[in-house]
Amino acid sequence: MNQIETARILIRPYRPSDADSVWQVLRRKEIYDTTYAIPRNYPRERVDWWIQFVESARKTVPATNSACLTSTPGLILATAA
Repeated sequence: MNQIETARILIRPYRPSDADSVWQVLRRKEIYDTTYAIPRNYPRERVDWWIQFVESARKTVPATNSACLTSTPGLILATAA
């Protein structure tokens, strides 16, 4: 999958440049309070690892996680698996 784009959203594979935005989302209380696998102080380095893992997995499983962003660059809404 390359990407899907509408006037309001963009769905595309994660990129290393998304790491800071992903980390900012994971640091939000409502995220770590309601997601079992995300600890309160999620390490920034772990985000880099996860994006690299997803990129590697995409080589064998094309439908691996993608970012769902708003048309405003860098604003991540969700992850599509």
